[in-house]
Amino acid sequence: METLVGVGASSGIGIGPAFLVPPRVDVRERRIDLDRVGAEISRLESAVGTADAQLSDATHAVVTEGQTAHFDLVELQRSLLRFDLAGQTGRVVREQRVGAEWAVRLVVREMSRLFAKVSDAKVPAGMDDFAAVADRLLRVLLNLPERRLDAAALRDGIAIAVDVSPLDVLQLRRAGVSGIVTERGGPTAHAAIVARDVDMPYVFGVPGLLLSAIPGALICVDGRRGIIVTSPDGFTLREYEARRERARARRTRMGTGDTQAVCTRDGEHVSLGANVDVPEAVSAAVSLGADHIGLVRTELLYLDRDTLPDEEQQYEDAVRILEAAQGRTVTFRTLDLGGDKLPSSLQFSPGPNAALGLRAVRFSLKRRDIFRAQLRALLRAASVGPTRIMFPMVTGVTELREAVRFCREVGSELESEGLALATKVSVGTMVETPSAAITADQLAAACDFLSLGTNDLIQYAFAADRQNDDVRYLYHPLHPAVLRLMQYTVGAAQRLGKAVAVCGDVAGDPSLTWVLLGLGVRELSMSPGHLDTVRSVIRGTNLTDARALAAAALAADSEIESEELVESAMRARFPDELNVEAD
Repeated sequence: METLVGVGASSGIGIGPAFLVPPRVDVRERRIDLDRVGAEISRLESAVGTADAQLSDATHAVVTEGQTAHFDLVELQRSLLRFDLAGQTGRVVREQRVGAEWAVRLVVREMSRLFAKVSDAKVPAGMDDFAAVADRLLRVLLNLPERRLDAAALRDGIAIAVDVSPLDVLQLRRAGVSGIVTERGGPTAHAAIVARDVDMPYVFGVPGLLLSAIPGALICVDGRRGIIVTSPDGFTLREYEARRERARARRTRMGTGDTQAVCTRDGEHVSLGANVDVPEAVSAAVSLGADHIGLVRTELLYLDRDTLPDEEQQYEDAVRILEAAQGRTVTFRTLDLGGDKLPSSLQFSPGPNAALGLRAVRFSLKRRDIFRAQLRALLRAASVGPTRIMFPMVTGVTELREAVRFCREVGSELESEGLALATKVSVGTMVETPSAAITADQLAAACDFLSLGTNDLIQYAFAADRQNDDVRYLYHPLHPAVLRLMQYTVGAAQRLGKAVAVCGDVAGDPSLTWVLLGLGVRELSMSPGHLDTVRSVIRGTNLTDARALAAAALAADSEIESEELVESAMRARFPDELNVEAD
């Protein structure tokens, strides 16, 4: 028996024989003569068509199986294939006169180099998708079978791999695997997100995994703690089996898709919203009982494109989202572009420090042509359903007032053109920087609502990139400094009668729900997969207890003290929701 430690990306207990997932294809350099370039391009185009057809079949399977929330992830791979990989590979074939397979490998190397420079949490995750698409194309070019993972041998097994793509996770789930363990990965990678959505135990970052795993040998996976046990002894196996059964019983008790109003035990209503990227995810959020769509990341419409979307494309996208929301309020965050999130159609230097450079509302106010097109689209679409517009990365009231003024100016332009607009579109701002939190009273006076973006707020509070392993230890949502910033923001909004929400990762963490409620937050927005768990905690909450816990956390001398007391209180009160075995 051997115990390996990685990073838990999706909680749950998995037990089964090890199955080694086939590795990615590798190729060697092949040069071609000039007169063969045309034929090689034709061969590449044919392979792209075949690979696209395979992904189209995968899209159909996702929809057929009811996994509509993941439709966009498969379609992303199709987009990467057709608009990024195909074009760049063809260019390399022409310019360097190499075979299509080697051109694919060169493109992947260059993309990997570029992704390695990016610090934003979501952008590096896309490299997993790009590598998976490249592997698919290589297999077609080499006449190798599709990397399918639905063999009968996988059922009830533990998938062992160097890495996995989102589509791999869906195929592994379809095959009935009990868990996934990889040497590489990340908590914000699309594969990890899908694993959490489909309730698949997943651990990544396990050093020496492929050397330690013996095909067919029994493996136990703890997806929450990030622990792997190979060839467990009888006592350890029985312990994991008992934990797995308790986890299954918890899921049965908690259920899914509850659409009833969410109130605390003492009758206080809490509105639960969902964070989404694409229209297809809205329907899934609605089916899971989201009261509203608290955050639409509009910039994803701009990424992975060679040209900027025009006003009409953005209008149609917003209308699809509003229609899918079925009358629920939708909050559109304006572009969080710039810095290290630049579409290929925009070329300018992100500066020496992308995270502190020209991004989000700063970018929008500099490129008002792009900003105007987006605001026109959103204001026009607002006639379809309740709409809120929210500006990201605002650092002070001057910046906010200018964004609000420009939004009103665009609205006046539309009215002068005789277009029918919604009578009321609320305009608000994200609070993601210490300067915004400290001046929350001024911000609240200058707009209709505030929304705490805790991911960036914590990062900027400690000047620590949470994707940097060397400083990840500084990422503490319960640090007294963070709690004070949130407390001041919530209090400032409430004193002025303005709504205030939390839409960062903190909102979807059930262990932090009491602290947020105790601070006065009554609107939370999170990944749809967290709605059921947070809903269950809220219904088991007495606000007197929540306020006492928040006060104790605020009074703690350090993040260690606050984390220990909050974790202890929440695990004792909500063992099911926090996936903790009761004594």
